[in-house]
Amino acid sequence: MSTGHEPQQQPQQRDEATHRDEPKQRAEEARNNLDKAIRAEDQPIENRAPGAPFAIVGLAYLVVLALALLTIAILLYWIW
Repeated sequence: MSTGHEPQQQPQQRDEATHRDEPKQRAEEARNNLDKAIRAEDQPIENRAPGAPFAIVGLAYLVVLALALLTIAILLYWIW
């Protein structure tokens, strides 16, 4: 006998379908974000911040120099 108060199956089925499609939607969104990152339409860094390339190169040079001096200092310490 039907009392008319039974839960309807339609919304639950729709929720299950949405729940099943959620990983697919996340994967599609991640793929779209990756495509945007690969095919960036940004301006070159020198147009956005004119001193940035020089700063990057200068800091990289200083880091390499510091590592080289540290290596030489450690070698000299162990030798003498």
